[in-house]
Amino acid sequence: MYRQTLTGHDLSVEEGTENVPNDGFYYVFLQGVQKGRFRTLKLAIKTYESLKNTLNLPPRSNTPPPPLAEILRREMETQSNKSLIWEQEDFIRVQKSTGRRGRVR
Repeated sequence: MYRQTLTGHDLSVEEGTENVPNDGFYYVFLQGVQKGRFRTLKLAIKTYESLKNTLNLPPRSNTPPPPLAEILRREMETQSNKSLIWEQEDFIRVQKSTGRRGRVR
């Protein structure tokens, strides 16, 4: 089973779904109309992409991933929030289960 859709534009490639026969072919649909039937996914995707290009979609925003410092800051923020959520009993329970009872190494 395979399905790739373009949300909001009723464009899809499907194989073995409830909308198409389970015959091993890939079907391309645009607004409910079959635009092609293909033996290979590669050919179906080629048609899918060409139809997608005719829709004149706005270009995708290529926002770069956050810098490493921002990722680390978010991670530390998540970890430090544990102290806001956890009660003293939670910290004691973890210390008991890990065997750390204030021993200094």
